Amino acid sequence: MTRIIQIVGPGGTGKSTVALNLGIAFVKQKTDALLLDASIYSPDISTYANIFPQVYLNECLRGEESIENAVLHHPSGLKIVPSMIEEKHDDEIHLKINDALLGLLGKSEVIIVDSSSYGPSLNSILHCSDENIIVSNDSYESIVKSRDMINSMEAKGMNIIGVILNRRRDTEKSNVEAILGKKILAEIRHDERIIDAANKRHPVVLLYPKSQISSAMAELAAMMSL
Repeated sequence: MTRIIQIVGPGGTGKSTVALNLGIAFVKQKTDALLLDASIYSPDISTYANIFPQVYLNECLRGEESIENAVLHHPSGLKIVPSMIEEKHDDEIHLKINDALLGLLGKSEVIIVDSSSYGPSLNSILHCSDENIIVSNDSYESIVKSRDMINSMEAKGMNIIGVILNRRRDTEKSNVEAILGKKILAEIRHDERIIDAANKRHPVVLLYPKSQISSAMAELAAMMSL
């Protein structure tokens, strides 16, 4: 049985970095994992993973390629379905992401979806995901946007299992949990090595395996595998 875990949050919180490194953390723990880049208007996975795809999710959504042909095998062992920037906003293409997900069922034990922060695809994926994780920063603006997103998703009956607090600096964990009404599943402290890894187009959990984010992702993957 395939579990679908959607990573979602306000724009700029580091969703793609979290999704990629969490996927690799699952693989390191012998879980067959696939990462779907569903953020078709601002895709980052190909850059961060240093991959050069021949087939993209966008082509599958337009019926030009099969979803199986878009699956790329990263050297880490993580399978990735990449996206390229979709210049034209098209609600119909957004809604077909759900069909692409259904076509991937049974291909891996876990599918991680790096989701768009807005648009019809978010609602579409929400209804087929088993678990949803919010990525937030600890700035006031990010926390407020995350709270509004949580309220909107829960009003639709979505299962939000918790929050990843990314680029944490000084805000108390208990205060963030109180505002969001959700448990913080993992904390990722601000670390220049994360930026360095992105600039080098290399997942931070591979480039800096002893970093705090590597430990946090390993612990989260282990907890979610129980």
